[in-house]
Amino acid sequence: MKYLVTGMEMKLLDENTTKHFGVPSEILMEQAALVFVQELLLQYPESKNILIACGGGNNGGDGVAIARLLNQKNKNATVLLCTEKEEGLLKQQLQTYQAYHYPLVRQIEDLQDESFDLILDGLFGTGLSRNIEGNYYTIIEQLNAMHAKKVAIDMPSGISAEDGHVLGIAFHADDTYTFSYEKLGQYLYPGADYCGRIHCLAIGITEESILERKPRAMYLEDEDIRQLLPKRIPDGHKGTFGKLLVIAGSVDMAGAAYFAAKAAYRTGVGLVKICTPQENRMALQTLIPEAILHTYGKTIDKNVFLEDLKWADAVLIGPGIGQSEQAKQLLQWTRAGVIAPLVMDADALNLLSENTDDLINPHLDVVVTPHLGEMSRLCQMPVSYIESHFCEKACEFADTYNVVCHLKSARSITAVPYGNHYINTTGNSGMATAGSGDVLAGIIASLIAQGMPYDFASAVGARIHGQAGDVAAQKVGKYALMASDLLDGLTELAYLQ
Repeated sequence: MKYLVTGMEMKLLDENTTKHFGVPSEILMEQAALVFVQELLLQYPESKNILIACGGGNNGGDGVAIARLLNQKNKNATVLLCTEKEEGLLKQQLQTYQAYHYPLVRQIEDLQDESFDLILDGLFGTGLSRNIEGNYYTIIEQLNAMHAKKVAIDMPSGISAEDGHVLGIAFHADDTYTFSYEKLGQYLYPGADYCGRIHCLAIGITEESILERKPRAMYLEDEDIRQLLPKRIPDGHKGTFGKLLVIAGSVDMAGAAYFAAKAAYRTGVGLVKICTPQENRMALQTLIPEAILHTYGKTIDKNVFLEDLKWADAVLIGPGIGQSEQAKQLLQWTRAGVIAPLVMDADALNLLSENTDDLINPHLDVVVTPHLGEMSRLCQMPVSYIESHFCEKACEFADTYNVVCHLKSARSITAVPYGNHYINTTGNSGMATAGSGDVLAGIIASLIAQGMPYDFASAVGARIHGQAGDVAAQKVGKYALMASDLLDGLTELAYLQ
């Protein structure tokens, strides 16, 4: 697992390294410049004429140090100094740089007709918290318009390291070389679009510098998935690997139940029972004969339904159930009778939005998986507000209702009540298709039924889901991708073999 830090958290890590461990800031800056130049020359060995735009503060100091080292590597590096505040480490770096008589200009208009093939952005870095205006706005416009490869130093100027928002305007990088820890704003949209490829460079700020205040945001890697996945016991049987009850589908709408159940089987669960209207029996028996069916008509035998709840190691309710009176009844019975961990998706969340206090149950492990529209209804807030306060609202909802909240968008977040939140870094735009959410819900519920803790199951499930989508997109393309392709993608993931 890797931390994703905010700008404020990175500042604290920097200060801890200097004050607690005694590593001078000058050393950290020089180390940052050294590793930056080393990686830059590996990736852009043919670049010769390089422009480094430098602002005030430490990001500008990084840029000047990088320019000095590039000149010493026989590159034609020019500093565009965009500030009159020559203070602190920036002032020190400028004194050294100018002692070598390397090129420096103070106005973008003063640049010679020299054609730059690489532009480095060292204007603001991770500390920016207000909109860019005036001269800096114009400079970034002009830099973006130049026909050259573009690299951001630590963070594209104009992107909030806290949440990925564009603060007025932002430098559009092909690559971002960030220091010590990747930043939360680099993985949330729209910031992720401006960062290009992200490279994290070690400069001597390590986990020891975290001290007692650990960052909350993290992301999982493949090795984490391998360690967290339930083990396949050689002498196990279908009951060993979990029993999942899927309450899904409405009259003649069997697709959601199919996708959820098939995804659950593809992710390793031993048994799936689908509770669905009788009209779906033939379709589901044809599509997924491995599943056990409990079908019902205009009335539902409550006693049989409660026995199903007792049978299950995990319960998924919501995909495609609609919002009829019968769907409401199923949700009420489930909420009152379930003792296993519960995953609530789709229509279960739409019904729940009528009274979110029904969600409060301190003795039950619950996962909710809303997309932005469903979250808007749950919180009674506009989608635009949820989107612009993405992490904040997911964490707030998780804490308020004591549930794991997996909020879905182009990037998804798994917020654990009063704990970490996990950003999913896998997936692609082709997955924005009908049935994709049903597949995800089935994966998460399958992992829980197999014994994975419900908080990790949500984060692990999101990564598996995204990687299945990435595999599928390579085969069929993002335009052609359908939910059924995600099911096929699951069979090709190495850690599920």
